[in-house]
Amino acid sequence: MPKADFMISMTKADFAVDLISTCGESALFGALRKGGSERVSTANGPWQTHVMGVWHFVAVTGSGNLFQTRQWHIPRYEMAREMAQRKKVFDQFGDRTSSPIAGEIAGLHMRMANSENLAIHLPGGEVFAIHPAFTLKLQSDIPLLEKAREKVRERDGEFYIPRLNTAAGHAVQSPSQSLVEAIAFEKATRPRMTAGNFGIYSAYCTYRDFDMSIQAPDSMIREILAAQFEYDPEEIPAEIYELFLTTQHRLLSQPVWGRGIQMSIDEAAPILAEGMASLTRTQRVQFILMNGMHSAGLFLPLATILGFCDFDEYAHRMCQAWQPDSPEEQDRRKATAFIRLYGELAGE
Repeated sequence: MPKADFMISMTKADFAVDLISTCGESALFGALRKGGSERVSTANGPWQTHVMGVWHFVAVTGSGNLFQTRQWHIPRYEMAREMAQRKKVFDQFGDRTSSPIAGEIAGLHMRMANSENLAIHLPGGEVFAIHPAFTLKLQSDIPLLEKAREKVRERDGEFYIPRLNTAAGHAVQSPSQSLVEAIAFEKATRPRMTAGNFGIYSAYCTYRDFDMSIQAPDSMIREILAAQFEYDPEEIPAEIYELFLTTQHRLLSQPVWGRGIQMSIDEAAPILAEGMASLTRTQRVQFILMNGMHSAGLFLPLATILGFCDFDEYAHRMCQAWQPDSPEEQDRRKATAFIRLYGELAGE
C-alpha cells in the first residue's frame, strides 16, 4: 500500500473521520460529533463523553515520511452561524466565484464561492476543495439555528429564553443575543439539555450560579498559588517561563513567582487577588473552567484569556501527555473550543 494511502486509512480509523479532500500527498478529514452524553468505542474500551456537539477536522500534511497532524474542533453553533451567514449572501447576490466569501472560523480559513463550493486553506499553502456532499452536511444545522433564533426573546435590552433556567434555577438571560442564541441552539440539538454536558449553556451556568465568577475567594487564590509554588522556575522551559513572566507583568502589580523571586503565599495572595479582580467576569469564568476542568494551573489559562497564548496553543500544551486520537485529548480539545467560544459570545 502506498504511504499516502496507508496514512489516509490509518487516520480514518484512528480518529473516526471521513476523508473529505486531498491536496498532493496531504489530506483533510472531517466528521460531526453530535455531542451530549455518549459512549465512544476506543482501542482501550468504551469512553463516556459529556461535551456538546462539534465539527471535528483533521489535517495530515507533508510528504514522504514527514507528516504532521493538526486538529480543529468547531462547536456546531459556530459552524451553523457561519454557514447561515454565507447562505444569506448567496441567496441575495448569487454565485460569488469571482470574489469568494473568505473568513476564518476557529482558526480554520474557509473560502466559499456558492453554497456547494467550499475550499479550506491551511497556513502551509495547502488548499482543499471540499466535496459538495460534505459542504451540504456543514449546512444541515441551519434549520436548527433558525428554530433556535425563534425561541429567543428580548426585553429591556436583555435577551432570554422563556422557561429556560440554569441548573440553580436562575433565568437564562444576557445582553448578548449571540450567547442566548447559542444556548437556544444547544437546546434544539439536545432537548434534554443539562449542565453536565459541557457547552455554552454549562459555561453560562458557571457564570450565573457561582459567586466565584464575581470575585475569586481567598481560599481559591491561596490554593492556586500553593500549586504554582510547587514548580521550580529553574526547571521551566525558557519559552514557557517568558510567557508566564509576561502574563504576570501584564496582570499583576509585581510578579509573585519566578527566578530570583522569594514570596510567601501570604504576600502573593493579595497581589493575585487584585489581578484577578481586574479581569472581566467572562474572563474569570474562562479561568474557572480551565482550572477546574483541566487542572491547567495559574499562568497558562491567564496567558490564554489575556491573548498572549491562543487557545490552540493552550490545547496543545494541555494535551501533550496523550495520543492525538485519544478520548482524553478529544474531550479536552472539545471543551477548550467551547471555553473559547463562550468568551467570544459573552463579550463582557
